[in-house]
Amino acid sequence: LNIYYNKRRLPTETIINVSRFFFMYILVVAVLSLVITLGGMPVDDAVFGVASCVSSVGPAFGSIGATSTYADVSHMGKLALALAMLLGRLELFTVLALLRKEYWRSSKRW
Repeated sequence: LNIYYNKRRLPTETIINVSRFFFMYILVVAVLSLVITLGGMPVDDAVFGVASCVSSVGPAFGSIGATSTYADVSHMGKLALALAMLLGRLELFTVLALLRKEYWRSSKRW
C-alpha cells in the first residue's frame, strides 16, 4: 500500500506506527468504556463519556451531557473517567512513549 503525502511516499514504518497509535486509542476507549459499563451505565453513554474525556472536547452526550452531571456514574466509573482525562491531557502518545523501556534506556539527558 503506497500512501503519499506532499508528493512523497510515506515509509511503511510510519504507516505502521500511525496504525498502532490509532488502534491503541480505540483499545483505551473500549477498555475504559467497559469499566464504566460494568458500573451500570448504558454502553452508549459510557463510550461517549470516555471519548469526550480522552479527546478533551467538552461535555458528552446522554446522561453525562451538557445538561447533566456525573452524579449517576459509579465510583469506579469516575476513576476510569479521571484516567481518561489524564490520558487525554498528557496526550496518549506521550504516555505510551513513557511506558517503553527503550525510552528510559536511551535517556541520558538527566
